[in-house]
Amino acid sequence: MVLGQQKQEIAKCRASVAERIFRSRLKYLPGTFFALAVAAWAATSTTWEINGFNDFLKGRLSNLSLSADGLLEPGPAIRSSAALGQPALWSLAAAPDGSVYAGTGHSGKLYKFISGGQSSVIWSAQQSEIFALYADPKGILYAGTSPNGGVYAIQNGNAREIWRAPAKYIWAIQPASNGSLFVATGEPGRIYRIDPSSGVADLYYETGQANVTALTSGPNGHLLAGTDPNGILYDISAPRQATILLDSTLPEIRSIVIDPQGVVYAAAMGLGFADQDTAAVCAVLERMAGIERAASPPAVARDPAALELPTTEPARPSAG
Repeated sequence: MVLGQQKQEIAKCRASVAERIFRSRLKYLPGTFFALAVAAWAATSTTWEINGFNDFLKGRLSNLSLSADGLLEPGPAIRSSAALGQPALWSLAAAPDGSVYAGTGHSGKLYKFISGGQSSVIWSAQQSEIFALYADPKGILYAGTSPNGGVYAIQNGNAREIWRAPAKYIWAIQPASNGSLFVATGEPGRIYRIDPSSGVADLYYETGQANVTALTSGPNGHLLAGTDPNGILYDISAPRQATILLDSTLPEIRSIVIDPQGVVYAAAMGLGFADQDTAAVCAVLERMAGIERAASPPAVARDPAALELPTTEPARPSAG
């Protein structure tokens, strides 16, 4: 118990030192930081070193972003916050008019947020979870419900089911270049391509995994898919044609983002093969240089579910 408390205090000290160094310099330096602490009850001094990503990660960052190479920089400012009063917030989608949709669990409620943070429930699904959302350029919202649900098209407050899933879970919905929708399912882990106007679907790719948990695509037409339980990231170039980009040591690829330079970021989570504690990692893959897609600032969910919408303006940084 004493050792655990000491570790917590050391972490607080490191974060405080980082704050003082950060505020004393206008530029963020990737170099090594040294700190000196004098114990009030002893005549001797103790030194420790704060060096890079791993050390800063032990502190508590407020309005700061920490890069993989150990650089501290201002994080996104928080524009608004709204408590949903729901046990979980599973999915978000931004509409063309600037509103934001939020899919929740375990009561299957769909919320709409407008400028200023006002929210309202616009639909309640028959299933308990809304894991997947996508808003198209015309303002039509597509929602994937679970368990044993389907894909619904929601417009002007009216919802109609366009496809009933032959799977237990719907984890992600991603638009295709021709106007169709890619739908990722779980149990079994497959990707279907659906015509939203007719509801006709065909099996696009069979992964052999239990769940396809994440989808994203680029202008070259390739579809990237993350899976569970083997943590495999697929590059799917055509129906039933794919290569493996990443075989993670963690079981679930939860999210995939491609930045404007074409670098792919894949967030993995869960217990690794070495039985480490639950963790999250980012794998940077540079093989997809031909794909460009801007990354959006993440929304932050807490329990009970709350929605915080970040802006593109940097916040005032602090640490402690």
